Amino acid sequence: LSAAESSGPAFDLRGKTSEGLARNARIAYIPCDGRVLEFSLVASPDKFKSSMTEFHTLMQTFRVSDTNSKAAVATFSDRI
Repeated sequence: LSAAESSGPAFDLRGKTSEGLARNARIAYIPCDGRVLEFSLVASPDKFKSSMTEFHTLMQTFRVSDTNSKAAVATFSDRI
């Protein structure tokens, strides 16, 4: 899959929660500026396919911050 002008592997998983609820998941790892962006979607099987469009749209909105492909990483205060 692609995001931030790069591409990486994605994995589809199926399983059940400890409460016995069925879940499907897609997890994608995209390398970016020496780091790895992780995207994940977890949904019930009946909602999973319809959620994929939004998931891919979200991934496509990520862009590197400048023309040198240098990602800007926001640092948040640990005092909030």
